[in-house]
Amino acid sequence: MSSEFSLLNFPDIVMKMILRNLDFVSIQCLRKTSRDLRNFIDDVKPESKMTEFQLEFGDSCIKFLPKFDDKKDMLIRYQKAPNGGCFISTDQWKNQKYLPNSNFLNLAFNDFQTFLNFSNSGIFEEIEMDFDTSDSESENFSKDLFDRISKTKSFPLKAKSFRIFYNSKSPILNILPLIDSGKLEELEFHGLKKGLDFSEISKMDQWKSAKTLQISNFVKNVPVGSLIHFNLIKMDLFEVSLEMILSLKEAFLRSPHMMNYEISFRKSDAEEHLVELFGEDFELESFWYFGIPDDLENVISFGFGSNFIVFERILRNIVPIGARIL
Repeated sequence: MSSEFSLLNFPDIVMKMILRNLDFVSIQCLRKTSRDLRNFIDDVKPESKMTEFQLEFGDSCIKFLPKFDDKKDMLIRYQKAPNGGCFISTDQWKNQKYLPNSNFLNLAFNDFQTFLNFSNSGIFEEIEMDFDTSDSESENFSKDLFDRISKTKSFPLKAKSFRIFYNSKSPILNILPLIDSGKLEELEFHGLKKGLDFSEISKMDQWKSAKTLQISNFVKNVPVGSLIHFNLIKMDLFEVSLEMILSLKEAFLRSPHMMNYEISFRKSDAEEHLVELFGEDFELESFWYFGIPDDLENVISFGFGSNFIVFERILRNIVPIGARIL
């Protein structure tokens, strides 16, 4: 009699309707009830509605934070146990389980892949990766993650925005190729150390495809030619040269997609030459305004401070009264 009411006896169309009305956690619980149900769910791949996710790599620990548009955020922690095995916990250690014969890295990546398998609608709003570990662990974690994901059907990961926290170049060089450059719009790099060399990173396809860029902690060796395709930039650069300022000015004058660049710096050779090149700045505020060829509505505003420069495309009618348009 019980088989009469088994879920597996329902027509496929009814089963799919049931799955459409369950959240991701409920579906995963259902997967674990029997092999037949797991196979059916894996074949159907009901939409998880996961809109973004975050992976945090710490010392012998991985945290996975998926976000859904139909459920509150989750936190799953995978912690290497002192005497072997793995602790898995959710909701800030409220629910914890010890698995004596399991590797925390394998468990975390297998569960992560399960989430990805059910995110079959396409594009994530945001992906974040945090590598708050030693250089060697960051290198190992990021290589392992790339090796696993690059061999799956989820590769490349499609996201509009990608953010990474790092302490060396290795995580960036290993992880960024996982992201589909054709879908990417925003890039954020947040360094835990100052002065990282970005010459390799600025040559990557994902860098070349994004339209918005944010970088913290004063990186080095970013060629000006690798910046001018961005619409918006907010970045910390170790050095801003006069040559860079002049190149950016010319690029703004000929490229209508360039809207606002805010660049903080530690060192610059430009200040003593600006008045000589552009004349006295407006009311000692270190701002100059440049007319755009064949554009009567907009001008380029350039500001120079003790530790920053700003280029912005603005309406001509908001230029301060008395300011010269060069």
